Amino acid sequence: MIDVISVSKRYLNHVALENLSFSVEKNDILGIVGKSGSGKTTLLKLLNLVEKPTSGQILIDGKTTDQLSKTQLSHYKAKIGVVFQHYNLLANKTVAQNIALPLTLVGQKNSKKVAELLNFVGMSEKENAYPAELSGGEKQRVAIARALVRQPEILLCDEATSSLDEDNTAAILRLLKDSHQAFGITIFFVSHDLDAVQKLCNRVLVLEKGRVLGEVNNTPELLSESESSYLDKVRRRMVE
Repeated sequence: MIDVISVSKRYLNHVALENLSFSVEKNDILGIVGKSGSGKTTLLKLLNLVEKPTSGQILIDGKTTDQLSKTQLSHYKAKIGVVFQHYNLLANKTVAQNIALPLTLVGQKNSKKVAELLNFVGMSEKENAYPAELSGGEKQRVAIARALVRQPEILLCDEATSSLDEDNTAAILRLLKDSHQAFGITIFFVSHDLDAVQKLCNRVLVLEKGRVLGEVNNTPELLSESESSYLDKVRRRMVE
């Protein structure tokens, strides 16, 4: 469980977050929404321990982050995977090498795990391809596999679908849902796309000007492969 208790974050005269309080249970899929400047990305940085709160506390399984030893802090960070809006893949590394990178950085090798994730995200046939050869949807699949390679308990998604078209967005949402079911991970899904949030998240936290405006419970739609052609989708959308 993660508890955020009266957390505020200030940068000089700018208040990015103010007095945030909420809890997230293990295996939750929490959507975090709000207009630009509402504090969504700042909140992810605090959860990822990239930055510290100016005031308030973040509790992880009952322990505040400032109580964790360096070893415990390192262990916690290893539990977190991050999926970025612009993929953050290394251009000079192959698909397989990009996925393996978090393991390589800590001196581990696990080609079996990389192969399993290549298959899980549907990229086995492109393991030797480079990012420049991939579509946006394929790059995000690789980024998700990379985020999963150290078997995290928490997945932070920062606008993970905002650079994608409708079909690729749906495919990535299905992949995130499959990841949640297969690995039992807790997902924080930051997005300005309310439709994507509605399809994936069971709870939605609404931020405005650094404050929690409210929380909404949600029943995600069943995410399935669409049999409609792109032309059919355009026709249907124009009628609507």
